[in-house]
Amino acid sequence: MGQALGRVSRVVLMRPLTIALCLHGYFPDQFFGTAVYARQLAEALQRRGNRVVIVVPRFDASLDHPRLSEPEWLGGIEIRRILRPRMRGMRDTFDDPRLMPLLRETFSAIGADIVHLAHFLGLGTALFATAKSLNLPIFATLTDFHGFCHRGTLLNSWGLTCKGPNRWRTNCVSCGLRDYADEQPQSWTLAYLASWFARPTSAITLPLLTEVLPRQSGDDIRAIRQRPDRLFDEFTTIRAAIAPTRHLHDAYRRNGFAMPMDVQPFGIDADRSAKPPRQSDRLRIGFIGQIGKHKGSHILLAAARHLPVDRVAIRIWGDMDRNPPYAASLRSAAWGLDVAFPGPLALEEIDAALRETDVLVLPSLWAENAPLVLLQALATHTPCLVSDQPGMTEFVRNGVNGYAFPTGNARALAARIRHLADDRTHLAKLTTQTAYERSSDDMAADAMDLYSRHGIA
Repeated sequence: MGQALGRVSRVVLMRPLTIALCLHGYFPDQFFGTAVYARQLAEALQRRGNRVVIVVPRFDASLDHPRLSEPEWLGGIEIRRILRPRMRGMRDTFDDPRLMPLLRETFSAIGADIVHLAHFLGLGTALFATAKSLNLPIFATLTDFHGFCHRGTLLNSWGLTCKGPNRWRTNCVSCGLRDYADEQPQSWTLAYLASWFARPTSAITLPLLTEVLPRQSGDDIRAIRQRPDRLFDEFTTIRAAIAPTRHLHDAYRRNGFAMPMDVQPFGIDADRSAKPPRQSDRLRIGFIGQIGKHKGSHILLAAARHLPVDRVAIRIWGDMDRNPPYAASLRSAAWGLDVAFPGPLALEEIDAALRETDVLVLPSLWAENAPLVLLQALATHTPCLVSDQPGMTEFVRNGVNGYAFPTGNARALAARIRHLADDRTHLAKLTTQTAYERSSDDMAADAMDLYSRHGIA
């Protein structure tokens, strides 16, 4: 599938707006894709004369009750943080009424004209309820599947793709139990229950389960079952939304979400100058992203085992402290290979890393949704090898700006890498052909156009 194309951006003349841009984590606490999106969108909207205030939770285990922190500024953007205590249970991840007065105070203090959700986690239903009580229109950018999947990845307990909650929510319960079992490896009971509730027929015994489990576990299972309907009701208050890929748009539609929704690929600000001449005899392969199993960096290392050691050099950029067990498995898998783990990259460092990278590999096991590092690689003329997940293949064309390979197939990935290592002329051609033109200014134009078309004058 070719590069996703959004509607041509139009110049929209509007009064300056105060926009509460809400998400689940922001710099310096988090630097994942949604935080990068929020930062670049905020900067671009402010260049158009608007005021953007980031509204974001920060978790503080020392607190007993939520409270507001003092306003902060980072890179010319105002940040309002809502400090949250440790989660009391699953319900708090999406439904915590204690946040409503703090959100009301925040939106009122900044004089918000609209609320734009980049992600609702950490603020949850209180965000929708507060905006509604203040008659503030809600717009959204959908970045994953959290609107109907509590994992956000649409991967079930066994790593297989899920279509969404079934009628009885037993598949959601199965994932919840599996998560508990992973946290408590000694609990074979939870693992067995996870397997049982993966079957739709288990709906008959589901009410009994919530009664026999320990109280908190039972409450969490009830919350998991109720979550899809609770969020579905709140999402009906979204005036209009942006989906960065057709795949994400279609997944929400299949699960019944009917709000107006534009498919508009993300923009990215990057160094688009020509790539410098190669100085290395080895194919320089990069991975940039979260260190987690769903991101698939272990697949890249498994592929490297099928390649001559002297042909490739691999750099895995990411925070190895966030998931120590998985990080340890990567270090073990890298033994004897030319692999380095330089740590995470600041946003300002990614362009330089990509300029020294011949090929970026994104071996994700889940349906990514236009990952910004993919778009930044394309913008910097860095060909990409991606697993054949639709949220990435919408942007990568085989033989033009990279290749797709079957998800999880290390041998297939190794074959693609070997091809590029052996045929440097083809690699040079891919590099010349690789580009991505959409920028944060395009995203801001799309957002302003969306606001204008849906009642904001």
